[in-house]
Amino acid sequence: GYAIPFYQFEWPVITDPDGVKRNYIKYPGTCVAHQDHCGIEVSSDVTDMGWKVEGDIRYYDEIYRAKIPINYHVGCMGLAPASHDYVDSIPPMPTGR
Repeated sequence: GYAIPFYQFEWPVITDPDGVKRNYIKYPGTCVAHQDHCGIEVSSDVTDMGWKVEGDIRYYDEIYRAKIPINYHVGCMGLAPASHDYVDSIPPMPTGR
């Protein structure tokens, strides 16, 4: 399968659930509490977890319509492989994906 982006956005200043404010992605899983845009209604799940955005997010609608292949990894599937030790779900995995 493929994903086709509808828009892009500038990374905003965010406050994480621990109250730390930053303008960069510290680790995978950093959440951005988006605002309604392009007629897409945004759920409150991210803000309910404690993530906050400082000010408005700048969105760009005129973007290159790329087709991005979706290559699922263990972090998306929700089931870790059998292992006797800690499993890092950030690709690449031992399988090469």
